Amino acid sequence: MVDDKVLRTDSNGTEIKDVRGMATLFAGASFHPTKNVYLSFVAGPGFISGQALLGIKPSFGFYFSKSQRWTDKISYLDIFNRYQATKEDFGSLNLAVRLRLF
Repeated sequence: MVDDKVLRTDSNGTEIKDVRGMATLFAGASFHPTKNVYLSFVAGPGFISGQALLGIKPSFGFYFSKSQRWTDKISYLDIFNRYQATKEDFGSLNLAVRLRLF
């Protein structure tokens, strides 16, 4: 595994562990205000470094065509209290372009 070899610490000098991998198990709902636009919100546990933490992922998406085969989606993933000492969250912005095959 590649590492940037940078030691990151909190204000007390305690090492902040890297996020090497994460798995999420989310469930939620989507809302389609128009035929080509959708909003979704999912929540559930995110598993990071042996911890199970609450996470949320709101999304906004739209379809490029009437057949709804191509879609674009932007999401924000937030895992709460990833680092317990400072109560810092883990967040990421995601952009996806998808093609439905079937």
